[in-house]
Amino acid sequence: MRYKFLILGLLITVMSYSQIKTFSAIRILDSLSIGGSAYIDTIIDYGNFSANFNVDSLTTNYLLLPNDTIFGAADTFVISNKTKINGDTIFANGDTLIAKAMWVKNTGWSISPATSNWSVGIGTATPRGIFEVAGKILFNTNFSSTSLGAGAGNGDHHRNTLIGHNAGKSITHADNTVVGAFGMMNSSYVRENTVIGSFAGYNNTGNGNVLLGYKSGYYETGSDKLYISNSNTTTPLIYGEFNNKKLIVNGQLEVSTTTGAFIVPRLTTAQRTALTTTNGSIVYDTDLNVFYFFENNNWVTK
Repeated sequence: MRYKFLILGLLITVMSYSQIKTFSAIRILDSLSIGGSAYIDTIIDYGNFSANFNVDSLTTNYLLLPNDTIFGAADTFVISNKTKINGDTIFANGDTLIAKAMWVKNTGWSISPATSNWSVGIGTATPRGIFEVAGKILFNTNFSSTSLGAGAGNGDHHRNTLIGHNAGKSITHADNTVVGAFGMMNSSYVRENTVIGSFAGYNNTGNGNVLLGYKSGYYETGSDKLYISNSNTTTPLIYGEFNNKKLIVNGQLEVSTTTGAFIVPRLTTAQRTALTTTNGSIVYDTDLNVFYFFENNNWVTK
């Protein structure tokens, strides 16, 4: 097999056999084709057109690909130091690229279906699926935030965890956790929200909310709210207000136990009479040791 490259400005052609070929540096003008195995300390592609690689096995210390690059099939590249890629890069079936560090800018990557034997590993040279990450993934480490998903966490945010397509897309404040596509999609200067579910809190602009379920709290714009639901209803199965210590169950509530009892609020007479309440309320008066019911806008005992 033959290969062409430039060393110190000279273009040469070398016949190769099965032995390992070693070079200090190669500057590629058009294409590189190597049969067998080779070690090249530095490879730089400065060609005016796409560089074409076709090698059996190549080990290199530093690989710089500033132009569009096309790799042939069944190539193996081991980069012990780092790789820089600027243009669009196309890998063929069976290619293996193992790099200690990779710097990619304005590059388009295309992964074929699993039937094409494609796999990508980050932190591992032997990915067990189409894509595998071994170790930690850190995003925006200066602000202690993590964003995962197209459009997630596009704003300037701090200590947020935003996972899902467009999750917390415009959030610009701190301490929010959003898991689910389009969760808190239209929120901006918000903080301390916990939102789980696609479209949950979609229009929320408040703080300190807990919204759980698909589209939970979709129309809620306030703060300190609790929603547990599986739709965009404004009367969720469970609704709460943290600031008012209030909990509402919009449905039948059953308490079942064989080892305890249902305990109603226990108040003194002064506390009971000071309440602003509604018909149907029930309390236990600890001064008089009796139950009181609020009926027809008055407290009565039975």
